[in-house]
Amino acid sequence: MRRTRLRFVAEVNPPVHGWEAIPEDQPLTFLPLEAVWPRRMDYSRQRPKAKVASGYTRFCEGDVIVPKITPTFQADRSTLIRGMPTAVGTGTTELHVIRPSSAIDPRYLDYLMSSRPFLLGGEAWMIGVAGQKRVPDQWIRDFPIPVTDPAEQRAIADYLDTEASRIDTLITKKRRMIELLEERLRRMALGLLTGEGVAKRWSVGPYWLGSVPRTWMPHKVAWAKKTASGTTPESGSPVYYDSEGIPWITTSELREATIVDSEKRVTNAAFEDYSALKVFPVGTILVAMYGATVGRLGILGTPAATNQACCAVYGSGTLDQQFLYWWLWANRGPVVSMAYGSGQPNISQELIRGLRVPAPDVEEQRQIADRIEREAAGTERATARLSRLIELLAERRQALITTAVTGELAVSAGVA
Repeated sequence: MRRTRLRFVAEVNPPVHGWEAIPEDQPLTFLPLEAVWPRRMDYSRQRPKAKVASGYTRFCEGDVIVPKITPTFQADRSTLIRGMPTAVGTGTTELHVIRPSSAIDPRYLDYLMSSRPFLLGGEAWMIGVAGQKRVPDQWIRDFPIPVTDPAEQRAIADYLDTEASRIDTLITKKRRMIELLEERLRRMALGLLTGEGVAKRWSVGPYWLGSVPRTWMPHKVAWAKKTASGTTPESGSPVYYDSEGIPWITTSELREATIVDSEKRVTNAAFEDYSALKVFPVGTILVAMYGATVGRLGILGTPAATNQACCAVYGSGTLDQQFLYWWLWANRGPVVSMAYGSGQPNISQELIRGLRVPAPDVEEQRQIADRIEREAAGTERATARLSRLIELLAERRQALITTAVTGELAVSAGVA
């Protein structure tokens, strides 16, 4: 199996021929980074050409798109554009576009972009600052690829279409099992949090919650708890950030779990210069207020500060802290539905403070929270086992692709 540079069999980031002839009001497929997923592409978004004429990546049916930025590149989210509803598409600038020539099968090229040499090599050659590193297009142009005759390329692609699809089906089933476990936990939690099964009931909470036992009373979060948020000291300043400082939490670290550390820590100088920066106690509930993580929760297992996108809910009162945490978790969907903003949804401290939480006395609240936590622990163990199986299947898939496209697996000779 001979090797050649990618640039000899494909164009990297080529122009779209005929772009000028496309009418300004014609809708074109639009791909933000979150819509780029192998084998499950989301082509539902469209924008008129006039809105995407500059500052966006352009591609066509049959191109292979490769996310360039960390960690999306390492996550193997390259994919072949096929079945796109428009002949031309546009998307985020965080994409490289590879257009195969007649010398290489598009499916074979797509699989090459998922091979270990490509992913590990691209990661090693990334440039930029931490968290914003990108694969340079020159490295992709010079990437050495194995090239066989077109018939063998098609045979390899056909084989991988079948075998990789089997693995993908298993991964999809495991993911669905995780979803069902989480749905089951949420239904069970909502039943406990609304006193399911008690005959005498009334409606004293938010409209979506339905009825609760007559003995339960509404507790407005503002009456029962304190709320606050933090701020962001000047980014990257060594005066404000130090590995020995106080943990500083951002919404990306809120994962429905106890938080015991953070990616960044802030110094005493940061607290002196930024009055909005506060240290919140252990047990504080953090709620993401902005962007893609809106409504996501965390609970502090160590004293910590936060950025301005986190709402901290803390203090003693008529609502048990764990009971309130699980109530917010179980009702994330309805709470987020009240978000405002034309782009990504946002919620505010005032919205959180205004929530009315029906609850029994504090002792019964603790009993309910304890039961939910026991069920959640069992769900977490089962989910962890399934997640590990998904990781192993993904590793198997990538190993299969690598051995096939590099010639280690003699697909064309029927050795599979």
